[in-house]
Amino acid sequence: MAALVFSLSGVPTPALTRAHASTHTSVPAQKSPRILSVEKWREDLHFLVDKVETNHRFPFSKITKEAFEGAAADLQARIPSLSDHDIVVEMAALVAMLGDGHSRLSLPVAQGEAQGRAHTETPAPADRDLLLRRYPVSFYLFGDGLSIPGAIGSHTEFIGAQVVRIGRMTAAEALQAVRRVASVDNEIGHKLSGPMLLGLAEVCSACGVVDDMENLPLLIRDTAGKESEIVVKPQDPLTPVAYIQAFELPGRPVPLWLKNRTDPHWFEYLPEKRAVFCQVNAIQDKPGETMASFSSKLAAFIEANPVERLVLDLRWNGGGNNYLNRSLILALTRSPKVNRFGRLFTIIGRTTFSAAMNLTSDLEHWTNTLFVGEATGSTTSHYGDARRHTLPNSGLTLRLSSIYWRDWTADEKRPWIAPDLPAELSSKDYLDGTDPVLEAALGFRAPDDLAGQLLWAFDRGGFDAAYTRFYKFSTDPETAGIDIQADLHRFGRALLEKAKFAEAVQVFWQNAADHPDSFEAHLDLGEAYLGAGKKDEAAKSLEKALSLKPGDARAKELLAKAKLQHP
Repeated sequence: MAALVFSLSGVPTPALTRAHASTHTSVPAQKSPRILSVEKWREDLHFLVDKVETNHRFPFSKITKEAFEGAAADLQARIPSLSDHDIVVEMAALVAMLGDGHSRLSLPVAQGEAQGRAHTETPAPADRDLLLRRYPVSFYLFGDGLSIPGAIGSHTEFIGAQVVRIGRMTAAEALQAVRRVASVDNEIGHKLSGPMLLGLAEVCSACGVVDDMENLPLLIRDTAGKESEIVVKPQDPLTPVAYIQAFELPGRPVPLWLKNRTDPHWFEYLPEKRAVFCQVNAIQDKPGETMASFSSKLAAFIEANPVERLVLDLRWNGGGNNYLNRSLILALTRSPKVNRFGRLFTIIGRTTFSAAMNLTSDLEHWTNTLFVGEATGSTTSHYGDARRHTLPNSGLTLRLSSIYWRDWTADEKRPWIAPDLPAELSSKDYLDGTDPVLEAALGFRAPDDLAGQLLWAFDRGGFDAAYTRFYKFSTDPETAGIDIQADLHRFGRALLEKAKFAEAVQVFWQNAADHPDSFEAHLDLGEAYLGAGKKDEAAKSLEKALSLKPGDARAKELLAKAKLQHP
């Protein structure tokens, strides 16, 4: 099934009923008697631990079994002193120790689960009093800090305000406090999950963010810079909360990237830019259009129209069925019009997850795309395809990964795919309806030659990024036959000017290996070896250069230096 689409609040947007202020009243938290007995909770905890250890594909890739079981034993001992909701949060934190974004105890809310990443339905808990409650404002971590992107009822006046303090903590401290409850693959995933968790009263209470969860104090700073303190109360747990976003307020523009968030896949032509903006929000077929037919339609449009670049937006994409990725990958690789450096861009971010991570990895492997935005919220190799398990007494839903998806590279420890063109959304951008991420993609001007592209990649991502660009150029049938000796010479000389001798050696070694009869290639390699302090290697390369061009003054001068350093 398809992934749900996130709003800026982290709340899934489809099938939610708009809530009004009159339907959202404060409800006191559960106190006593207990919803479940100590024995029933311990049975659920035992069930959870057993399922983790027997049903997860490999639960202890990031934590030891001993550490996990020790934490479980500690929780079992503390159950008599915890409230029901504290136990729910602590069990969620226990599963989060696995460091697997697909494996989690689903935090129960009226919408199903608070995390919103489920591809399958999340049944209600056995007792509705176990539902967690949302506050009437949502939170999102923009480039300039934690802010309020959405709210309900009279609280919409606070949309756009920055959050200075939440409860008894600074915004940064509060995000760190709830970190242990977040089931994520990496720290980028916490940028999504952390603010969502702060919107749940019982999580804030269990993590010590607030003393009295019935009254959450917020120190906020409005767009004019004025600070004020407000107090928000948790809402009725039985009523789904649909936050009004800034662009839904009267007179606010709707930016292109927020235009069709619930549509799995769509595109729009931008004639003034000769560009196509294509947003894939979920890896799924939709009524009347499969992913394959959509990909065919996209490719046909590109070929039939004056298109100079394609921007593929995956920043809302939380996943789906990764077997459907193939059609889009084939459509892009078969399009010489856009599958070129500087013409194909993929926007990624904290919500890019699961099957969308697989798609991102495939794009990195098979196309010439440049990534724009922020790093992905998923690791390149990850566990997934979570299976549901229902805790016997509470009825809470436990999800555990059943399959390991391996990255295309040999590095299974890559924490994410990082952007080639980093771009952040600020709270002001969000309020104004501007999109600096799309602007970065549309405004990029690619270097004209391979040497310039390699240097550009090196300056932004180091030698690995430059090598990836070289690998793609040299293994692409469209460019593999081009003689790049001069490009490698210019790139290597630029590295020498930066005193990057070890990197220059690798470039010039490749050039000399590809052009064994080139005087210049061996001269370059000798100079790089000399700069790197490799005396024997420098002498050998310079002697080879002189055998190809006897008497060359520069080669003789460098060889003399090499031999002076190495009598």
